[in-house]
Amino acid sequence: MKRKTKNRMKRVLAVILCGTLVWLSATPLGQIRTRAAELADLQDKQQQLQEEQKENEQKLDELRDNEEEQQAYLETLQSQVKTMQDQIDTLNAQVDLLNDEITEKEEAIADKQAQIDDDMEQLKTRLKALYMAGDASTLAILLHADNIEDLARKSEVIKSITRHDTELIQSLNQELNDIADEKAQIEADKKKVTDGKNDLEEQRQELADLEEEAQATLEEIQGQRSDAEQKASQLEAEMSEADAALDQWYADYYASQKESSSSSSGSSGSSSGSSSSGGSSSGGNQSYSGSMTWPVPGYSGCIYQGFGSGHKGYDISGGGIYGAPIVAASSGTVIFAGYGSAANSHNRYGYCVDIDHGSGIATRYAHCSALTVSTGDYVTEGQVIGYVGNTGESYGAHLHFEVRVNGVAVNPGNYV
Repeated sequence: MKRKTKNRMKRVLAVILCGTLVWLSATPLGQIRTRAAELADLQDKQQQLQEEQKENEQKLDELRDNEEEQQAYLETLQSQVKTMQDQIDTLNAQVDLLNDEITEKEEAIADKQAQIDDDMEQLKTRLKALYMAGDASTLAILLHADNIEDLARKSEVIKSITRHDTELIQSLNQELNDIADEKAQIEADKKKVTDGKNDLEEQRQELADLEEEAQATLEEIQGQRSDAEQKASQLEAEMSEADAALDQWYADYYASQKESSSSSSGSSGSSSGSSSSGGSSSGGNQSYSGSMTWPVPGYSGCIYQGFGSGHKGYDISGGGIYGAPIVAASSGTVIFAGYGSAANSHNRYGYCVDIDHGSGIATRYAHCSALTVSTGDYVTEGQVIGYVGNTGESYGAHLHFEVRVNGVAVNPGNYV
């Protein structure tokens, strides 16, 4: 339930004007208006801080989500870079093996070439000797044959020697060519592996660049999150100050009421006869009667959490209580009716009503599902002011009921 500042000031002024006639008669109207404006300013400050906190918390949630997503993205890139580096390392190992094989083939080629060169030298020597001797040498060998069979055998030997040398050279050349072909194949394999490795290197570098950008983005998000967290701490501190200022306003308000009531106690007796004939319904000269009505009729004594241990009131609950009528425990002026509480920055009370009963006594009714009164209204004891609900920081339908004396929460059991 939202209220504009102007309306709230009017209602607060009505609260103070209806608070006590005694206090009104003892306090200048200008001062009353000033104090009402002060309260409105304090409430506006709280509302502003609440909105800033909400916006900052939303920003924090978004930044945390972005940080989580960016962290996951970065880890994915890092995993891909590592996988690709492993593949590159594997290809490097293959290149090393191929280099070893190429070296072996080069050594084999060198050995085979040396053998060919040696055989060629021997062949050249024999051919040179035959050339120097001329045909006579070959003819002499044949003429010295003992018979025709010997002639044929010696002729065949000469042919065989020549044929052997030729075949040997041809065989060595073939082996040399085979080794060269094997080397060429290995070099082709090496080129293929090297090209694949180079492609992976380029891809890995692209991923590494993305990883660097992702890391920078993550650090930027983390910086923004840190700033938002610092702002949250700052807003929390400002909210605590605003809470304290508002609590002090109420303490001063109740103290001034008590002081005005005490200072006029001597004259109240003489005027009691004339004032008893009809002012109570308007809220004038209200004072606490000394007893209160149970705030949820039909659920008397249904307390599932009592006063104490950090709990400032009674939590009243029971079967079917949701929507049950809530009544004013005593007559008084509604000093707050809305979502949250005039003195609560975190809206944990949900829909809430605060009633001033005079003599520094006030009651609070929190977590309502709906309200039937507004700030500034005068209510009588037993009048319906709202309905039981589950709004605010509540985990089940119930009424949170407080009694406050001069702004300090006390045990409701002493009053109801």
